[in-house]
Amino acid sequence: MRYILDDEGYIKDLSFDGAFTCNGKGCLLYEGDIPDGYESLDDWATNSNIRAFFISNGNLIYSEERDQYLIDLWDREIGLNDNQINYVYGYCRTQGGMITLTPEKTNTTTSIDVVFECPFSKLPIISLTASEEVESLYYTNKSTTGFTINVTKKDTNSINVDWLAKARI
Repeated sequence: MRYILDDEGYIKDLSFDGAFTCNGKGCLLYEGDIPDGYESLDDWATNSNIRAFFISNGNLIYSEERDQYLIDLWDREIGLNDNQINYVYGYCRTQGGMITLTPEKTNTTTSIDVVFECPFSKLPIISLTASEEVESLYYTNKSTTGFTINVTKKDTNSINVDWLAKARI
């Protein structure tokens, strides 16, 4: 992995594909340890706020203060509502929310389209979780702008589906 630091010494950008430049700054090769709590550097890059890390003694070090600062900054600039997550963490972007579906008939598939507030530049990974047991829960029509949630249930009671979409930007 190669990285570039911002003017404050935190990770600004990284690449697993070789050398790159950003605003005239060259990248550095990371040869340190995998940060605690992550299985690999790819796992770290995908599931952390990379911009909350700096390098000390050749290793990635997490700054909780910097992480909270970046979250607060994002919340002030973009704003969030109770059902929508839309954080940009340097190397990845996450969007998510909760949708309530009410099937019209038993044992039929009910579908609803999700449109992302901000389109992804690459196809995201989608995760779905139902609030109760269902016959089937899956997505179709995945694109950089949204996807369709499909649920099949034995009854017509309403169900909440939490969704999460994540991709590198």
